Amino acid sequence: MDIPTKKTTIGTLQVKLIIVITAGEEFFRQNRSNYHRGSSAGIFLFGKDDREAYQKVKDFYNEFKQKVIIQVPPAIVGKITERKEVTREEGEQLAKELNGQYFEAQIADKTQIEHILRILSKQVISS
Repeated sequence: MDIPTKKTTIGTLQVKLIIVITAGEEFFRQNRSNYHRGSSAGIFLFGKDDREAYQKVKDFYNEFKQKVIIQVPPAIVGKITERKEVTREEGEQLAKELNGQYFEAQIADKTQIEHILRILSKQVISS
């Protein structure tokens, strides 16, 4: 299995991000906690057209938080879609409940995703 990585520079430090998407695939459902162990930060993504996925974010976060090394506020990301079942306000409220930050992003727009990754990287470094 190929797990993508991304390197970014924050100040004078180079940060290597290991990006593992663990929610949707059957393999990860059974082994998710192994991938969370030792993590420093998490991004929890849901499609704004998928209320069920939105409602599962809290469960995924609670599972994830049991395995992390550093308590960095989670990034809750609402993937922008044409059809909207979840409002910005609901996303912001969820992020507030989880002591995280809420973002909306077009997944195809790499600059938005890189912005979120840089924010998380800075938080990990400063923790």
